[in-house]
Amino acid sequence: MPDSNFQIQTVPITNLKPHPMNPRVHPESGLAKLERSIIEYGWTNPVLATRDGIILAGHGRVMAAQRLGMTDVPVLFLDMDGAKADAYMIADNRLVEESAWDMDMLRRVVEGLTDNEYDVSLTGFSLEELFKDPNDIAGKYKDATPGNLKKKFIMPPFSVLDSRQADWQNRKKSWYEILDKNAGRDSDLLGGGMEQLAEALGAKSLTGSSMFDPVLCEVLLHWFSPRGGAVLDPFAGGPERGIVSSFLDRHYYGVDLSAEQIAANNENFDRLTASTTFFGDIMQRPNWHIGDSAGIGDIIKRREFDMILSCPPYGNLEKYSDDPRDVSNMEYSEFIEAYTDIFGKAVNMLRENAFIVIVVGEIRDNKGYYRNFIGDTIKAIEKTGAKYYNEIILVTMIATAALRAGKVFEASRKVTHVHQKALVFLRSNNDDDALRDYISSFEKERILTPVKKSILIFIKGDERLAKNDLVRRKDFN
Repeated sequence: MPDSNFQIQTVPITNLKPHPMNPRVHPESGLAKLERSIIEYGWTNPVLATRDGIILAGHGRVMAAQRLGMTDVPVLFLDMDGAKADAYMIADNRLVEESAWDMDMLRRVVEGLTDNEYDVSLTGFSLEELFKDPNDIAGKYKDATPGNLKKKFIMPPFSVLDSRQADWQNRKKSWYEILDKNAGRDSDLLGGGMEQLAEALGAKSLTGSSMFDPVLCEVLLHWFSPRGGAVLDPFAGGPERGIVSSFLDRHYYGVDLSAEQIAANNENFDRLTASTTFFGDIMQRPNWHIGDSAGIGDIIKRREFDMILSCPPYGNLEKYSDDPRDVSNMEYSEFIEAYTDIFGKAVNMLRENAFIVIVVGEIRDNKGYYRNFIGDTIKAIEKTGAKYYNEIILVTMIATAALRAGKVFEASRKVTHVHQKALVFLRSNNDDDALRDYISSFEKERILTPVKKSILIFIKGDERLAKNDLVRRKDFN
């Protein structure tokens, strides 16, 4: 034990012992708040303990640290024992309770936090505690915290989505309980050995090919299409977008050149661990079509789609087949020409005021320079008359990027990508009233709990929503 009274030292938690007569109770909700505080702010206040390791102040922080898997904590050891130590243990808590709050000042500080989109709950207060009158600032900010925004929109509707966060990963894990995450792509698309590398790293989620994040799919569908709407995907690829669309009660139509790919998608659907949508209806099989999307209007007879959601091939970065019609086999200029033509035909199949969402990343040429694929994608869609509406950045898991980044950067000063972009466009006739009326139909959905855990939806009592719902169902019957 230390021989200095006022020196903070980092010591193993196992060296500390809870005071056997500690009268302070720490409920689960309080410990959860302490965990979040430690994650957000770090360790800002040392544990106070006697020289033989009995905790006098900081029992809750130590319990939270243990739950977070921490093994060492900062401690200030006091020359205190016996009755004096016992009295201090009580005084440390009680004297703080005697302090008062300047409530007006507190509300002003919290209002500033909320204006900056900071999670107020990390302070230990809630908006409901501070603003009890529904006509005051609480009404203004009742949906402003990230937690409430998640209840309303699955993820807060910010321009950056972080797939590394626990909420996202937990939701993704729940989707993987439904989906066969390895179905639908040849594991050698990006080169051999990836599966072995994943196994060696213990990273079960690594695969040798790209896979569309089901949580991203869920979020984009929820944000940019109505329930009961029809979704068009000219570059279908794997099963994720089709299956997630069906779970969300969207009618999915996708086209892919590969008969093997479509067969794998249908097999994946047949292996699902659930058979009803999140709304309790029987889930319909996605409409996967074999064919060349250059003829998408002939392959799919339906018109008046409510959304395009697609993740196109990244030029020849991933080779999907040996078919000469496959755009992944084309030179870049030829690829962009075919790519622009396909999206032109697809956008022509949309209804007015429909959204187009394309998930893309940048690609390099054979000399290592960016091709400006994102810019070419924007040009291709704007050529149809649709307007560039949103840019969303998805921060992705580091995974094998950490293994590659060092050598790549040392050799070339090229940074390793750990993000994608979702480019959002709107096909609009500039009728603002019609657009507002259409978007209001999106508001009837509220996904309140994670996937596979009794997902709840409620319909807002609004005549326009009811009318929209009836019209949509009439269209699809």
